[in-house]
This record gives sequence, C-alpha cells and structure tokens, in this order.
Amino acid sequence: MLAACSVVLFYLTYVGYRLGLFAHGRSFRARNLMDFLHLVAASWICLVAGYFVLFHGMEGRTIGKWLLGLRVVGENRRPITYGQAIVRSGSYLWSLIFGLGFFWVLFHREKRGWHDLLAGTWVVREDSARAR
Repeated sequence: MLAACSVVLFYLTYVGYRLGLFAHGRSFRARNLMDFLHLVAASWICLVAGYFVLFHGMEGRTIGKWLLGLRVVGENRRPITYGQAIVRSGSYLWSLIFGLGFFWVLFHREKRGWHDLLAGTWVVREDSARAR
C-alpha cells in the first residue's frame, strides 16, 4: 500500500515541481535535483507518518496488520488514541537506530519494541470471533 502511494506521490511531486519551475521560466536541471529530492523526502515522511497515525488511530491496525490479524491496542486492550498513534509513529525513528528497537522485541517478555514502550501500546493477535 505504501509503495503504491509512494509511486503516486513521487509522480505528483515531480509534475508539480516541473510546473513550478516552468511557471518561473526555469527548467529541471541537475542543480535543481537536490531541492527536488528534499521535497520528495519531506513529502514521503509526511505520507508514511500520516498512514501509520491515521490507520492506527482509527482502527488500531494498518492494512498489513489487518491481513495478519493483528491490532495495536492500549492498556486493557482498549483502542489507542491518536496521541498514542503519533507517539508510536514518531518513536519508530528511535526503534530504527541500528534496528535495536525492533530487535528488542526478541528479548522483552511482552514482545514490545521501543516504540510500543514509549507509546504505551501492545500489538495483539485478534480473536477470530472479534475479527469478523
């Protein structure tokens, strides 16, 4: 899902950037490449963060978690808030440092990564009766 959205986002950013340059009488050249790549990177970060915050905040699961029968929950299996979804998504950066935050799941007794610990969330398997 994110890959498909990323391709569309890249194309729309490219078209918009080219139109903006054209409107100012400039053309797309190698010297504009870094500005364009910074714009693409910033928009991609917004897309990814928005995807995780929106889906986790709404239903507690992304499309991948839905396919695997998983859900992100708060304390006492309650739905997480958008605030927790924001903290969890923002904490992915900490978990990504050398992969230690995700690797931590292997050693934590509750199988929680750093992003889950910081946000106060758990990833649980849904009961088949509740998933319907």
